[in-house]
Amino acid sequence: GNVLKTTSSFLLLTDLDGNSKKFMVYPGIKELNSVVPTKGDVNTQGFVTVGTAFNTKQRYDTAAYLSVNIDLSPRCLSVTAGKWPDTAHSRTSSTFKKIIQYGQDDFAMVGHSSKDLTRCNTKDTDILVSIKDGSCDTIAGYHYGQGTSSDAYNEEFGMSLGEYKLGSGKGLVITGRVKQTKLSCTDSFNPTYEDGFIMRLDTKLNLKYFHRFDYDTDSDIGLAIAVIRNRIWVSGETTTSFFNTTSLLPKKRDIFLLEFKKNGSLQNSFTYGGPFADGALGSGLDLEFSQEGFPIILGNSRSTNYTQESAYLIEHYRTTKKSCRRMEKKPNLKKKYKAKKWKNKDIERNTTEAKKMSLVAIDVELKEQVECKKV
Repeated sequence: GNVLKTTSSFLLLTDLDGNSKKFMVYPGIKELNSVVPTKGDVNTQGFVTVGTAFNTKQRYDTAAYLSVNIDLSPRCLSVTAGKWPDTAHSRTSSTFKKIIQYGQDDFAMVGHSSKDLTRCNTKDTDILVSIKDGSCDTIAGYHYGQGTSSDAYNEEFGMSLGEYKLGSGKGLVITGRVKQTKLSCTDSFNPTYEDGFIMRLDTKLNLKYFHRFDYDTDSDIGLAIAVIRNRIWVSGETTTSFFNTTSLLPKKRDIFLLEFKKNGSLQNSFTYGGPFADGALGSGLDLEFSQEGFPIILGNSRSTNYTQESAYLIEHYRTTKKSCRRMEKKPNLKKKYKAKKWKNKDIERNTTEAKKMSLVAIDVELKEQVECKKV
């Protein structure tokens, strides 16, 4: 997480009952978005986490990778900035959004990197991917996206990733958002499209396929992705009118769940929602699986009380014999799904640059604990 009103972030270690065991603050890192434990024979026991660091000298954001020991004391910090062949990187802004264990000993992460955000004719955002080890060394790093064309600029945001075959280190699947806006230096335009996507990279991080999906000709974003039983599942947030119950809210945010074959072809699509906004709502959304292999979505909702957000869990069953409580009955979205494929020649792939940094952590003792009631 991040510490408000400071350029600092934190990690909180708890026991299985939720009691605090350790709380550590890391100055200089603006936010930490995702964390996983280390594994393998070569890694020291501890955790690795990713987010955003701030370069105080040149005043731009870099994508941060932090490795810590089991007591949360820092081992090393690596920051990554995107790099374009046609511009200086001094005005880039980069972040990592998600990290996973990759192969036997390494870690994969995804985010995005932007350049020239104040220049209407050259600004661009690309998907940022990196493979690192527990010592903060970069094994591979690339970014992927379309460049700015003569009539529009294109932005691609990486939000989550999964290993194509668990524990193998043989490629990744990625989801996020892709956005195209008409190019103009004087007027403001609504995006031509703002869609989610599913993307696959092979062992060498070469692009295998890229499909974007559009639910209701409005805003869509993939926020979580996972692979289980030869299926790829993507969950995220969409702006639709499917669950509209009042004229005051002609469109609102809802939750979607997509099931793909490993070749990227869509198999099933589902949406969930209530009378008000549901989804990530700026606080994040995650996708995990039950022991039986059913997708479980974690997110936020205002449908139970529109004045505040409440956490929710949705478990999606594949059989009709079991059921779970949903906020509304899902519509059939198969006919509303649209897919477009980008060709390999349209994708730029450029190297990233990484820099190791020293880091001082602040050990903080929590004075209060918050108890959560079971629901």
